[in-house]
Amino acid sequence: MSKKVRRSYSRLETFHCASTSTPGRPSCFGFEGLLGTEDLAGVSPLLCSKLTEVSRVPVNPWVPDTTLPGISPPVKEKRKKKKVPEILKSELDEWAAAMNAEFEAAEQFDLLVE
Repeated sequence: MSKKVRRSYSRLETFHCASTSTPGRPSCFGFEGLLGTEDLAGVSPLLCSKLTEVSRVPVNPWVPDTTLPGISPPVKEKRKKKKVPEILKSELDEWAAAMNAEFEAAEQFDLLVE
């Protein structure tokens, strides 16, 4: 008989980071550009006693350099909606009746497996 295993993640909520894979490296693992220089001074993988709110440096949206030859500002194209031909209700009813007849014939077919 199998037993249900109850998993508890309460150990993850404690902020005692005694063992880390990089104990002496104050690094952001490639994300240094997201923080300002004053914010990097307090970043450490061992500092887990309290959570601090890190302010982000405002990021300017990317704008293409239009001074380069061959680069022009993007032009938004309006897309035309594709017209779908309407199906008349009488045609739809005829199709539904034909499909129902086909399914009934398939249900009445006796399949023999030898």
